[in-house]
Amino acid sequence: MTAAAEGARVPGRLAANVALGVAAFIWGSFFPVMAELLETWDPYSLTLARLVCGTLMLVALVLAIEGPRAYSTALPWRRLFLLGFVGFGLFCVLITFGILHSGPIAASLVSATGPILAAFMAWAFAGRPPTRRTGWAALLAVAGGVIVVFRDGAGEVRGGEIFVLGSTAAFVWYSLKVPECVPRLSPIVITGHTVLAGTLVLIPVYALAAGAGWFEVRVDVSADGILMLVYLSVMAVGVAAVLWNYGIKRIRAEVAAMYSNLCPVFAVLVSVAFGITPNWAHGLGGAMILAAILWVQRGAGGGLRTR
Repeated sequence: MTAAAEGARVPGRLAANVALGVAAFIWGSFFPVMAELLETWDPYSLTLARLVCGTLMLVALVLAIEGPRAYSTALPWRRLFLLGFVGFGLFCVLITFGILHSGPIAASLVSATGPILAAFMAWAFAGRPPTRRTGWAALLAVAGGVIVVFRDGAGEVRGGEIFVLGSTAAFVWYSLKVPECVPRLSPIVITGHTVLAGTLVLIPVYALAAGAGWFEVRVDVSADGILMLVYLSVMAVGVAAVLWNYGIKRIRAEVAAMYSNLCPVFAVLVSVAFGITPNWAHGLGGAMILAAILWVQRGAGGGLRTR
């Protein structure tokens, strides 16, 4: 690659990394906010409420930017519905139950397995075996997440971690498949359509479960409750997902997944508002994760997508 060509790729790489970093911050803050809301909401209603609110915002945004043509029947709706079912419907249900039964810090740790899962799922689904550099960088990133959560023995396994692991695998699969299944759609359209698909799948499931009395409906319509719900809907479902889809169109999913290791760092920092005090481990863990991301991107191809 010529120096000029490499120079032309730097702004795209920088923008993609910034987008992924901001998405990681939003999703890191998601864990303590979700844990707080689960004190007053049942997990089914909370999952559906944040998806419905996020969907309404994204549909309005897609229509404003792309117009009615964004909902053309010529689009690959079958692929979009499959992506939405796994990447948002299944993911949101599993992560909600994971946080409910494990807590925000333990859940953020398990989500930090994203790079390991992504490396091997990229091998299984896309035929990209992990390089030695990617493997070591993924281990370094996971180690950073472990340091953050298990500082001073604060980590605790309570059983919900298996749900978080499942949600992480679902979103890794989504991240791998989006560039392959819908390469020509913009990030805002991909996000809007896949979130819509996930919501449409969950609505009848929720109605059936509620009608059968499988759970007790609990909602929180206080000012604080609504404010936190809006944050989860607009930022975690909407803004972060758009930024993530922008990033994975430019950086391979197994490299982008390393940003998930920043979630424990951000989760603990945001948890200050809920009584958790940051310490040296957060800085060390965060530095290890960032070092892993930068190191792997200095390898061949810089982790960028090539077509």
